[in-house]
Amino acid sequence: MYQTYHLKQRLSLFVSIFLPILIYQLANFSASFVDTTMTGQYDTLHLAGVSMATSLWGSFFLSDGDCVCLGSDHWSSFGTGER
Repeated sequence: MYQTYHLKQRLSLFVSIFLPILIYQLANFSASFVDTTMTGQYDTLHLAGVSMATSLWGSFFLSDGDCVCLGSDHWSSFGTGER
């Protein structure tokens, strides 16, 4: 955790955390939008398949990020001798 004393430091820290998350979310949404738009020209069955794959894709990466975060917290505390 970073100690911040001024609003400028807090905003700088917030932007450094927020910007990569924003870029990832926009890229992920754009890819899903393009996939759905391209598949919409075919059949409803294909469109349903793409929407299912998009839903599974999003939930997989959400859980993957949680696992990485929990793993790094665990090993960080293990390395410092807290556990």
